[in-house]
Amino acid sequence: MKTYRHLFAALCIGWITLQNTQAQGTNAHPINSDAFAIEVTQSGVSSIRCTYDPLQTNYIRKGKTFGDMLIRYQYGNQHDSLYAKDKSVYSFGQLGTGLTFASVKPTIDIQEGPLKLMQSFKLLADSLVWTFEVKNTGKELIHIEDWSIPFFFNSRGGENPVEIFEQRVLKHSFIAGAGSFVFWQRPSGSGPFLLMTPSYGCAPQYYNQASFGKDQGVYQLFLFAEKTAGKNNNKWNQAISGLTLKPGETFKGGFQFRWAKNHTQLRDLLYANNGFDIRVVPGMTVPRNLKVRFAIRTKHVIDSITSAFNKPILAPIKSNNGYQIYEIQFNRLGEQQLRVFSKGKQQTYLDFFVTESLDTLYKKRANFIATKQQHKDSSKWYNGLFSQWDMREAVLRGPDNMDGIEGRLTYVWTCDDPGLCKAPFIAAKNAIYPDTTEINAIEYYIKHFVWGKLQRTDQESPYPYGVYGTPNWLVNRNAELRKKNNADRNQDKMHVWRSYDYPHIMMLYYHMYQIASWYPNKVHYLDKIGYLKRAVETAKAFFKYPYEILPWYETYKWGCYNELLLMNLMKAMKAEGGYDADIQYLKAEWEKKVKYFIYDDPYPFRSEYAVDATAFETTHAIAKYALEHKLASDTNLWYDKNLKKWYSHPTIDSLKHAAFMEKQIMANIASRGWLEPAYYYMGSDFRSSNDRYLLSYMAQMGGWGILDYGLHYANDYSDYLQLGYAAYLSSFALINSGDQASQYGYWFPGKDNDGAAGWAFEPMLYANSWIGKPLMRGPWMYDGEIDLGFGGAIRTAATIVVNDKIFGWTALGGNLSKSDETISVVPLDGIRQRIHVRNNQEKIDLRLDQDGFKINTAVIINPKNGLEFNIENRAEKSHTTALYIKGIPSGMYQVKVDKLPIQKINIEANKETLIPIALSRFASKVSIKKMVR
Repeated sequence: MKTYRHLFAALCIGWITLQNTQAQGTNAHPINSDAFAIEVTQSGVSSIRCTYDPLQTNYIRKGKTFGDMLIRYQYGNQHDSLYAKDKSVYSFGQLGTGLTFASVKPTIDIQEGPLKLMQSFKLLADSLVWTFEVKNTGKELIHIEDWSIPFFFNSRGGENPVEIFEQRVLKHSFIAGAGSFVFWQRPSGSGPFLLMTPSYGCAPQYYNQASFGKDQGVYQLFLFAEKTAGKNNNKWNQAISGLTLKPGETFKGGFQFRWAKNHTQLRDLLYANNGFDIRVVPGMTVPRNLKVRFAIRTKHVIDSITSAFNKPILAPIKSNNGYQIYEIQFNRLGEQQLRVFSKGKQQTYLDFFVTESLDTLYKKRANFIATKQQHKDSSKWYNGLFSQWDMREAVLRGPDNMDGIEGRLTYVWTCDDPGLCKAPFIAAKNAIYPDTTEINAIEYYIKHFVWGKLQRTDQESPYPYGVYGTPNWLVNRNAELRKKNNADRNQDKMHVWRSYDYPHIMMLYYHMYQIASWYPNKVHYLDKIGYLKRAVETAKAFFKYPYEILPWYETYKWGCYNELLLMNLMKAMKAEGGYDADIQYLKAEWEKKVKYFIYDDPYPFRSEYAVDATAFETTHAIAKYALEHKLASDTNLWYDKNLKKWYSHPTIDSLKHAAFMEKQIMANIASRGWLEPAYYYMGSDFRSSNDRYLLSYMAQMGGWGILDYGLHYANDYSDYLQLGYAAYLSSFALINSGDQASQYGYWFPGKDNDGAAGWAFEPMLYANSWIGKPLMRGPWMYDGEIDLGFGGAIRTAATIVVNDKIFGWTALGGNLSKSDETISVVPLDGIRQRIHVRNNQEKIDLRLDQDGFKINTAVIINPKNGLEFNIENRAEKSHTTALYIKGIPSGMYQVKVDKLPIQKINIEANKETLIPIALSRFASKVSIKKMVR
């Protein structure tokens, strides 16, 4: 019969004097130091606060404690467990100058087993030290199969944004043996941050989420995980083992908690606590045609850095600011782990993912959707639909092949974000790299699935241009079918109310307008004016219908992906002419939203969910707009139907606009990985308190905001460019692509999956997705919403030459050669339309809206005298393209294009100058030289 031996534990708080030490039931006892204010109950530490935190956030969940442990072990032929939760009752007593909490034997089982565990918490002036040890008190070997520690941190949500952003915390973690760390911070991004690092030879090797009674999804850290994960499981990214103790042998471990005010202090504490402060450029998802540099700051003496597929890196190439800087270029596609050794032992690791070139990824992904993910069957109501590809089975799913996903979730096959994001991405890519097959597929989709079906036509009343929501347009247009949809609780209203659906369709039409403008011979369904009109009317419907029909969809209060394209759309409307009234309407509606975010809501970082990284593309677009446009004061600007109030803005304060920019960047960064040196963390958005659902679409969409902030607004740009570019690259790890040598894809090999993509990344070894499908570590098998991210990536793509404070001169998204006076960079960012130079106060920006800088050809920049480059003609016919340039010295410049007559252009350094470039059919060489007077 299996027996359970119960834990004997001692909890002691040293160096602190406590008044009133007599325990009163389960009452909490407060104990303070200079930095920590904690509370202790008979069950453990129930509260951790920072003494100088003005909000006094408790980092432990109400009613829970830190100090629980579960140890599973084998002793002889028996498999036993010790669980330090509700098995021991702690009593209180005075001992010298400190306070000791000594265990008494549980009344339900007084037998002492062969494994004894002792714990203690010691509160020092600036830290809380948690130590523990296990001892084999028996006469035979004990083999510990699992040793797990649950952390009940204060992650509960709710609907109150003040409570969420001021009294709740997010977890960041990197589990990598001795180099592991965990820290908790508020979703607002404001400090303090609570950092936990291992000590006493402690080397965590695994984590998961577990259920403890009514508490679901509890973060559980494993010191040993042989039983749960399986010994040396090759699906996990580090070695898994157990621990064997001889009779009388002891194992000691522990953690130290300290406060940090910001990320800079977090890095300093990692270094001070014998950890690793690691930086990487251009990111940890990296194309194989780009070199990688990484910088390590540590007190450890590094013996070697090795990889299973590359020669050992023997020495850093240079050092700077306490960092040792290394360089490597990967050749093998897929996961690449670098292992850092000190004194012969592995201390930590860096997880990279290596992809094909970014040009290849954009082209493969769009072509895969167009050729493999479209249903073409005129007998089906969903003819023309782009639906989900199942990489696990290498098959196209859809309304007649739903893989068991039915009921409320059937929308993932036809509409909402998973269904609507694919065509806009293909359209955005084809405005850059036109492909006749792909453009034909888009127009087939618009003609057969969108117009008059998914979207109401201009002749349908009421609500022309309305976009139908879940579960699909067929159900929502059919009264009898709709009655059967129990999830639809508003059947008295036309189901065209979801705000988020409209920007998808607006983006689709806007990019089709670009395609029709630049490549008119490639479109056949509508001309450029036809596509522009539909984009305009869809944008107007976005502001009108959802709030009118179902005000719960608060268009002015929620950030909606792709809505930032309204600025591009209004620019196109102005260029075409005849849209003055529509421009004024859209501008006024957008500015209602801008003012609400800045003036009327302290935490406008939500979506259909109370807290959601979805907002951060919009928040940055709003901050950028407010800083670059003059807003007018107003009275009774708009009426809130839900709160029954008017919003007025009698005073416009530009300082609030700048403050909002900083505030939203802090919140954006709080919800993504930065210090964690793994491709599935660094730059990735975190979509929940337990950092699940990684590398989702908001990794790249919200990453645009961080990169743009670093380029145009940050005083110290290096940190933001490092993080922003890592975010840009991050989700490309989800694209399953490769060559013959790599079996056409790392995640799901086979030519049928070459160009497919995953919805998001699951970092745990075993998990269940919210769509009800079991997962293992790696990408989801469906592509879902990820093409939203790839569309955002197109808007982000740039090659950035930067004089970085750690790495020195480097190119993000390019290969750099640098002399004293000249920058020579080969752009490899995938789009090749934007180049930026940042050297302290020197800023140079080059931008093409159409065409691109020639592939594998250097752009040569002399910051004082001019530049030379080649433009790749993607229209394959002679035309004039526009080059925008800013930042080179003011003066008269000669512009020479091939053998054409020289133009003379006056350039002002601080203003963006448009230079028309007459292109030959294929490619043109351009030089822009400052004239000497």
